[in-house]
Amino acid sequence: MLRRGLILLIGTALILSLGCGKEKVQESAQRLIAAGRYEEAIAVLSRAVQENPSDPDLHYSLGLAYAGAGRYEEALNQFKVALSFAPDRTDIQYEMAKAAWKLGRRLVPIKTFLRILRDNPTPEQIAEIKELAAERHPVKILTNASYDSSSPVFSPDGSKLAFIRTIGARNVLILMNLSSGSERQLTPENASDMSPSFSPDGSYIFVSSTPYPPCEGAKAKLVRVNLITGKREVVLDWENDVIRPSLSPDGRSAVFESFVDDNWEIFKVDLETHQVTRLTNNKANDMGAKFSPDGLKIVFSSDRDGNFEIYEMDSDGMNQVRLTTNMAVDVMPVFSPDGESIAFVSDRDGNEEIYLMDADGSNQRRLTNYREKDITPCFSPDGKTLAFASTRKSSYLQINLMDLTREITKEELIKHLEYLASISFE
Repeated sequence: MLRRGLILLIGTALILSLGCGKEKVQESAQRLIAAGRYEEAIAVLSRAVQENPSDPDLHYSLGLAYAGAGRYEEALNQFKVALSFAPDRTDIQYEMAKAAWKLGRRLVPIKTFLRILRDNPTPEQIAEIKELAAERHPVKILTNASYDSSSPVFSPDGSKLAFIRTIGARNVLILMNLSSGSERQLTPENASDMSPSFSPDGSYIFVSSTPYPPCEGAKAKLVRVNLITGKREVVLDWENDVIRPSLSPDGRSAVFESFVDDNWEIFKVDLETHQVTRLTNNKANDMGAKFSPDGLKIVFSSDRDGNFEIYEMDSDGMNQVRLTTNMAVDVMPVFSPDGESIAFVSDRDGNEEIYLMDADGSNQRRLTNYREKDITPCFSPDGKTLAFASTRKSSYLQINLMDLTREITKEELIKHLEYLASISFE
């Protein structure tokens, strides 16, 4: 209450000192908004609106201040009032559409965005609409199956993509030739496979495999599949399940997770000696481990601090540090090929999307932006493509490819919004 009173006093003093002139109030409020002092701007403009209730400019500026403070419902109300006095103002219509989009409303904002894009948009407007309603990079849907497909991983030369297709209760390993689109199934009828990982030379795929149909007491084993002969070899038959294996860059070891001590923990196995080392040991869940390109670091997710966040540790399990701090769920981390970035999945914006951050956890930004879920990201070896699973435009998870080498054009943005308009309703 005291802070609110002080803000009102500041606003009143500013108005009085400026002689209550509309232009000076607007100028003062714009400076406050530009400085991120939204609550002070709200105080100044609220008093001005009371004295000039039919002025669209003041209502518009007050709406901008509310939007800057994240008070989108109040912003929307101010923009509506402003439009009642100036119905043809496209700048007010645009800001109103942005506020409505933030509130989860879709159809009317999409129509406004399309009208602006088809007219003469500024570069700033195009960038803002991309950020709000689309994705910066173009996405191609790679598979079209009546089954879920997920967990993609590129071959070392980038010519093939391995992924898991769920057929009934069985997970099947699929190898796709990216140039031809042809698929090859590598899981026999008596097995169910998960989490493919290529050997460095591309000759083998390692998977977590269980018998099918499931039988009591059977454990998930680490299995190596020869891509030429199709022969399968058990690499690790451990005392516990071997889940979500991922090879080191040199192919000499693999990390995996297993349920021990009533939670999920991360382990590493030496593939020559078969010696298993425990890397995490706490009363929380640690999972989804992946090596850095140089093999010196491992990223993983853990709920040790109350909710799932992304963590990093040395390859021997030492120096475990948290990289994300968010009230949402952050999981499925993976390094970019140059080791400078980490892609991960988060539901911090309301649904599962793929985010990108610098390797030290800074500069977190959203990479995908769709109404359906996007999960299990993986970079191509050259870092130019991101493969992931998504339910966009499908009832099933399909493998998608995002081209990181270019941004979508205005025409592609319009086409995307036209599609959203065709499936949106309010």
